Amino acid sequence: MGFFVPERSWDLVSAMATMEKAGAMRSVEGKFQRRDGLREVQAENMDALQAKVPEGWQLLSVRTA
Repeated sequence: MGFFVPERSWDLVSAMATMEKAGAMRSVEGKFQRRDGLREVQAENMDALQAKVPEGWQLLSVRTA
């Protein structure tokens, strides 16, 4: 099992669109999170893998060997 963080990128993690009641104007508010560095970690099981995720990092992808 391993996890990856894309190298130096910004990912859109949420977006909410609203439309005015009396018009055709729409607005969209998006939330981006910065992704820095790439790290692969290997572990025997999911619990061990989660224990290896550094503070402030997010587990994005898991694959089996």
